[in-house]
Amino acid sequence: MNPVGPLFTISTINVARAAVREAEHAVSIDAPVDIRVGSHEPDGSARLYVEVSSHSGATQKIDVDDAAISACLAEQDYDAYRRMVNALVEELASEIKTVVRAQIARER
Repeated sequence: MNPVGPLFTISTINVARAAVREAEHAVSIDAPVDIRVGSHEPDGSARLYVEVSSHSGATQKIDVDDAAISACLAEQDYDAYRRMVNALVEELASEIKTVVRAQIARER
């Protein structure tokens, strides 16, 4: 599957948001968790993470891989670039889904 289309602009925030959207497709709409993108920096400009919070208060942060995004941006071959970005989004989405499932299991 290709979670990002040809007009996708590569940035840390866009990769994080695309991964969240991808993960949310696998999560029930009434799941007792919230997923959001946040930043370790006060101004929100860098060092992003995806936070998964259960309704009982458990929270886990998954850092977005800035180095992997930089590697995508440095890639000169368009097809390789697209594969790298899609793989990055899918990997982050997979991590999010794993955390979501673990938190839902604890809620039961």
